[in-house]
Amino acid sequence: MLIETCLEREEPADTAPEAGGWAERLTPRYVAKPWGRRDGLPAPDEAQPLGEMIFEAPDAGLTIKWLQTSEPLSVQVHPQGPGRKHEWWHVTEALPGAYLDLGLEAPASRQAIAQAARDGTLPSLLRRIRPQAGDSFYIRAGTIHALGPGLTVLEVQEHSDVTYRLFDYGRPRELHLAQALFEARTEVEPVEALPGAGAPFALSQFALNPGGQVVLVPERACLAVLSGEGTIAGRPFAANQCWLTHGPVALHADTPAHLVLAEPRSARSTLAEGDLLP
Repeated sequence: MLIETCLEREEPADTAPEAGGWAERLTPRYVAKPWGRRDGLPAPDEAQPLGEMIFEAPDAGLTIKWLQTSEPLSVQVHPQGPGRKHEWWHVTEALPGAYLDLGLEAPASRQAIAQAARDGTLPSLLRRIRPQAGDSFYIRAGTIHALGPGLTVLEVQEHSDVTYRLFDYGRPRELHLAQALFEARTEVEPVEALPGAGAPFALSQFALNPGGQVVLVPERACLAVLSGEGTIAGRPFAANQCWLTHGPVALHADTPAHLVLAEPRSARSTLAEGDLLP
C-alpha cells in the first residue's frame, strides 16, 4: 500500500510594504511521496522522501510547486472545462537518464489510447523528451503528460486540484479512464516553452547580478526564487522560496539570482533594470 505524507511547516508571516505595494513570503507545504527523493530540495525529516513543496496563492489564482522524482509519475490529464488546469514546467535539474512525456507522438483515437492504457503500452504512444536543466514546457489543459525519474521541476499551475489519472505503471491507485479520455487532446500538440497570448497566466524569467535591482509593478503575482539571495520589499529572500506580491515592489540581489514571475493575465508587471532571460 502506498502512503503519502503531508506536512505543513508553521512559519511566521513575512510581509512588508514598499512604495505602495507589499510582498508576503508564502508558507510551503511539504509532501512526502514514494516517488520522491531524499537528496534534493531541503525538507523536514518527516516529509522525506520529498516529492512536492507546494505554495498556494488562491488570491492570484495560482499554485507554485517544486517537484523532484526518483521514478516515473502517473500519466495524467487535466480538464479543459470546469476545474481547468494549465501548467508550466521549468527543469532545474535533470539527472542522467531523466525524461518526461508530453503529448502524443502521433495522432491517436480515444479507443486506441484507452486500449493502450489497459494493456500497459500507453507510454509508447507518448512523445518522450530528454530535458536538460533550464528547459521549459507549457502544458495545455487536456494534454496527456507525465514526469519521469531524475527530475527537479518548478511547476506553475492554475489553482485547481482536478487531475485524471490515465495510467500508473501498475500501482494500486484509482484510474480515471472515462474522465481522462473525455478531456484528452488526441492530436499532436506543439512543444511550447512559454504560455501564449491565450493562456491564463504569463511568465517572466529574469536574472539579477549582485547589486542589481528590478521593480515589479503587477496588481498581484507570484515570485519563485530558483537561486540567489537578496531582498524583496526590504525583506530577505533565498532560493526555493515563493512570494506573493501586490503592487510596486523592488528586488535587490546580494548574490547572482535567478527568478520566475508568474502573473494572472489580468495583471501584467513592469520589469526595470533587470537582465531578462530568453
